[in-house]
Amino acid sequence: MATPTLTVRDLIEHANLGLTLASQAEVDRPVIAAHAIEIARPSRWLKPGSIMLTTGLRMVGLTPGAAGEAELIDELVEAGVSALCFGVGVHFDTVPRPLVLAASERDLPVLVVPPEVPFFEIEDVVNRVVHQADAYLLQRQLWLQNDLLGALAEPEPVRALVHRLATVLRGTAVIYEEGGRQVASVGEGPTRLISTELQAKRSARQMFSVGRWHVLARPIVVRGVGFWLALASRRESTLIDVGDALLESAQRILAAATGIRALGATQLQAEAAELMRRLGQGLTTEEAERVWERLRSQRFARGHPVRVFTALPYAMDPGSIDALLATLHDEAQLTGLALTLHAATGGSEGVDPSELTGLVGEGRALDAWLDALTATHHVGLSEPFEDFVSAPRQIRDARRAAQVAVRRGTFGSGDGLPPSGMVVRFEDVDLATWLLSSRGQAVTAAKVHQQLSDLLDRPDLVETVITWLSQGMDTTAAADALFVHPNTVRYRLTRVEQILEAPITSPTIIANLYLAFHDRLAPS
Repeated sequence: MATPTLTVRDLIEHANLGLTLASQAEVDRPVIAAHAIEIARPSRWLKPGSIMLTTGLRMVGLTPGAAGEAELIDELVEAGVSALCFGVGVHFDTVPRPLVLAASERDLPVLVVPPEVPFFEIEDVVNRVVHQADAYLLQRQLWLQNDLLGALAEPEPVRALVHRLATVLRGTAVIYEEGGRQVASVGEGPTRLISTELQAKRSARQMFSVGRWHVLARPIVVRGVGFWLALASRRESTLIDVGDALLESAQRILAAATGIRALGATQLQAEAAELMRRLGQGLTTEEAERVWERLRSQRFARGHPVRVFTALPYAMDPGSIDALLATLHDEAQLTGLALTLHAATGGSEGVDPSELTGLVGEGRALDAWLDALTATHHVGLSEPFEDFVSAPRQIRDARRAAQVAVRRGTFGSGDGLPPSGMVVRFEDVDLATWLLSSRGQAVTAAKVHQQLSDLLDRPDLVETVITWLSQGMDTTAAADALFVHPNTVRYRLTRVEQILEAPITSPTIIANLYLAFHDRLAPS
């Protein structure tokens, strides 16, 4: 269905009007309004695309050629008027020739209106078609909005909205984060090149071409977060016709979808908190089976192992927790990862409000999801399991693994550098690490200082012991690592024995030194 439009040619060809063309001019010009004007400076009352109707009253009694015909034509052309309709049989039997000549020179159509055709009939024809066009545009806008609104009913409204935008355009629609990362994309357009162009220009609204693709884009803000929404089509006219309306509607729908999702996310968090509480208390076999049924809506399936995870923040602004939760849910949705999680906000006293815990499916998608989480948290994972009866133990193991991750992240980051996010799976935790993680770092450090204070006062001896243990108690290898003579290592180890009052090769001494310096020996 094409948009109803009216041109000067349509008026000439209208059977009931009897208009004829007096000047030599292009007649395929749009007409949006018609006004009868007999006063001076008529352009004040005419907008571009209008036609002016006159009987030539302003020229009566004036000498042809000196009645301002050329000036009138110049004024109408400058105002973007589409045509001049001259009614004959009132003041003039024919259109004044100077007026026709001036109009031909300026390529402005002059139409002769016969005496029997009143001006209101021309105005009626114009208004009727223009009103039909306005009604069509309103109808089309409502249709587009209704079609896009259908995305809110989809399980993944953002992706559904992008798909519908691309379908309407028969092209490509894509949402980018401010940094250029694609959030959702549908279509075959050059999305990477479009992103590069957006990053280079950074204007409020952009329209440009990439190869054979025409692109219309604008920044949008959803719940305080900035994005780019870009539409691409091989037909520029399509973007000009509906692009801005689609962008405007899409922004409102995204805001609505995000609001709905925020409400849903709050509900999911509450359900996840209750689930983890129940799992921690212990379930019967019958209750454990019901948990599997409850988790089906979050992509968990019987027979597919899960893990408990605990994530402890190291670089997290508590005010950003909602945005992080949304990102983690989005990543899980995009990769098909089974996930239920909640933050400790409003939870137990003494618990960091940015601490996260929950269940996550075991599989290839897990590593990519963990990459997003370790930007702000150290993460501990239980072993994979299927029987929720064992959940209390799995929850304890996940927390123990998280504590190991904190120790490794802190000591593995290097002096003066911020800690880095670590992931520790419980099955990878060795016995010594497991034992140490049962005590806080402060408690462990106090005990080490109590037992080894004299040794700790000698940094050179401590460094030698750590290097010697790291090299498998090989004196020559330790000397090479320290860039000293082996005899120097032997001398220092003798001094350690004197301080400890026991042979350094004693199993007890080796075990104590290994535990004392474990975090500096453990892999980063």
